[in-house]
Amino acid sequence: MYNITQVGNSSGVLGFVQNVNTHIMDGWFGVLILIAIGGVLLLSFLAKTNNAKVSFAATSFICFGISIFLRALNLVPDLALFICLFLAAFSVAALKT
Repeated sequence: MYNITQVGNSSGVLGFVQNVNTHIMDGWFGVLILIAIGGVLLLSFLAKTNNAKVSFAATSFICFGISIFLRALNLVPDLALFICLFLAAFSVAALKT
């Protein structure tokens, strides 16, 4: 059962989002936001460029920047940040070949 009353004790938008992330979504809210943004970015870059390597590289770098921001807000765990870092580094290697 979810403790909805804790969400009402937030002092602002950031506190509300952090309470939703911890009390309702069990830490998955920020990760799902990051996955949704990455999916939309990848599909839009693929539609624009028709180049999978460039689209993946652009998406991974933007998602890495967003994951740094979300980690600073304590919305994603360290693992999500490191996965985005690995994907950004992998996309550089993919662009070189």
